Amino acid sequence: MELLIAVAILTFGLIGAYAAISLLGKGSESVISYSEMNSQSRKMLTYLGRDVRAADDISIADETKLMLTDLGGNSITYEYDSENETVSRTKNAEAMTILGNVTDCKFSYYTLRQASTSRPVEVKHVQLQARMKRPILSLTTSDDIVTARFMMRNHEVSN
Repeated sequence: MELLIAVAILTFGLIGAYAAISLLGKGSESVISYSEMNSQSRKMLTYLGRDVRAADDISIADETKLMLTDLGGNSITYEYDSENETVSRTKNAEAMTILGNVTDCKFSYYTLRQASTSRPVEVKHVQLQARMKRPILSLTTSDDIVTARFMMRNHEVSN
């Protein structure tokens, strides 16, 4: 009888230990996921900010695609692919995926006077809003990205 009680107590103790370890594992995976998403978004902001500030011209300005030309004549394109959930950067036909697990992404464009526009000839500021989501075990972690409005310093505008 005492052996049966000891086994029952040990079983409850092992179940509690397993639950605690499982919870710690989920928390650890979630922190790692946030860290990776944060690293990707910082990389994206670095590239986008540098490219927009150095851009001389803009040829495509829609919600999912931005095409710039820098002072050296290099073509730089940022494009959101909703099917593959990625944002890519292409410079002179050399493409790289810069963000993954992107469930929503939108480029916004503004004039010199901060009015919203979609006409490339009027664009002076560019802003990006995106949402990244990753399933981690039974959880989903997400990260929202909203950039500052990057000014196209070298782009002459019509307004």
